[in-house]
Formats: sequence, structure tokens, C-alpha cells
Amino acid sequence: MTSRPGSGWFFIIFTGVMFGSLGLCTSYLTSQGLSPFVCAAIPFTLTALLALTIGWRRLGEVPWGEGLALGAVNGGIPPLLFNIGFAELPASVVTIVLALGPLFTALTAHLAFHDDRFNGAKMGGMAVSFAGVALLAGAPTGSASGWLLVVVLVGTIVSGASLVWVRRMAVRHDPHSVLPAMMSGAAIVSVSVSVATGNAPWLVEATVGQRWLLAAMGAAGVATFLGSLKANEINQASRAGLMGYVVPLVGVLGGVLLFKEVLSFSLLGGGALVIAGVALVGLANRTVAPVLSG
Repeated sequence: MTSRPGSGWFFIIFTGVMFGSLGLCTSYLTSQGLSPFVCAAIPFTLTALLALTIGWRRLGEVPWGEGLALGAVNGGIPPLLFNIGFAELPASVVTIVLALGPLFTALTAHLAFHDDRFNGAKMGGMAVSFAGVALLAGAPTGSASGWLLVVVLVGTIVSGASLVWVRRMAVRHDPHSVLPAMMSGAAIVSVSVSVATGNAPWLVEATVGQRWLLAAMGAAGVATFLGSLKANEINQASRAGLMGYVVPLVGVLGGVLLFKEVLSFSLLGGGALVIAGVALVGLANRTVAPVLSG
């Protein structure tokens, strides 16, 4: 399969904007008192139902076993950890940490693809970005504890590393066939965690406006995760992971405009280092389609 740079960048930018926007929605809903787990469970359930409805003619082609597992790892666990951060930390800080995802994608792609190797430029990019996260630790976070940054970072590592798995699935199967299983796996994990923490989605007390926003997030999830699959189908894993480069731009802008967050030196300096590091990784990427190692 040949790479299509133009359409490839469209899906990368589109998916990054959507992920950043969904993060801002979560930050808003948790600030209104909704559980961060409910803010994952309800949208993912709606996304799964929509994906099953839209793709019902392809259900016989769906790789259910691997798709459910992928959805649990890439679509279920990371958003739950991200939402914990969005509930307590400024949205701008959380989304900048999420920008580290492409670095872990690049590192994992080194092991999975023959032509997507980790090199000096990518190693330098990772070092610069981690320096940015260290600076971010000094950004104003209200009464939130620093351990929340670690929670978000763990989610970022899982999300970034598992993007290589997304790439493998997108190459071997039609993304439209992968989506129903992937979203079902994410829904199962998020609903299970929500119920286990005493936040059953069907018992949530929310205003009409909050319910409409949760529904909109569920509908947007279909386009977002399909965009991620398409980006990985067309691009190298490490290049597709650059959607994480767009997320903090949306998060910082939205945090300042919508939540009146303060642009401190730690936030600006840390964000600049993270983005510079990710850019180094992007410049080191080739434009040819990757070859699976195994």
C-alpha cells in the first residue's frame, strides 16, 4: 500500500482536533460535578452503539477478539486515566502531557516496523519533551496533587504505545470493520470501571444540557476513532501518532478562552519544549508506508 501524504495529514489533524475538543468537554463536565468515569462510560457506550448500527452490514467481517482487546487497551484504559486528570488539573496541562504520546508511539514502532526505526533525532525529541513535562510539574494546578500528572502520563504511555497495535489492525482490516469491535471493547471497560467505582451511568444525575453534551461526545467519538484508524492505515505509526501534536494546541487555547486558565511561564515553557520534542520526532519520520516486522 502506498502512502497518501495529503489525506494522511488531514486525518492526523482532524483526529488531533477532535481528541483535544473531547478533552475540553470532559473538563467542563467534571467541573460541573459529573464523575470522570461517567464522562467516559456514557459517550463510549453511545459510540459503540452508533458504530454497531452504522457498520451492521460488515459485522461478519469484524475481528471481534482482537478488536475488543484493542478497544480495551487503546480506547478504554487511557481515556479513564485522562479523565481523572481533566477532573482536577487544568485542561491545558493535561493536553500538553498527552502530546508525549507520539514519542512512545515512535519508540514502540521501532520494535514493530522495519522502516520506522528509533534514531538519534527521535531520542533527542523524547529528551526535550520529557524536560518539558518536568517544567510542567511547576505549572499552577490549584490544589491538585502532582501524582495526577503521573496518572495522565501513564495513560499517555499506554495510548501512545498501543497506537502501533491500531496501525496493525488498520493495515490488516478495513477500519470500518475494526471500529465496532474497538468501540465495544472501550465501552465495556469504561462502563465496568464506572460501575465498580459506584458511578453507574444509568443512575447519573445530569442536567438536560449535560446529557446533550454527553450524547454529542458519543457521536463525535465515531468520527474521532475512525479518523485515528484511517490515519494509521495511511501513515507510518510514528507519523500517525503526531495527532498528539495537535491536542495541546486545542487544549491550551480552549483552557485559556473557556476556563480562563493562566498562561504561566511553566505552562508556556513546558508546552514549548513538549511540542518541540514531538516536532523533532515528526521531522525524523519517513514518508513511505511501514513494513510489519511480524
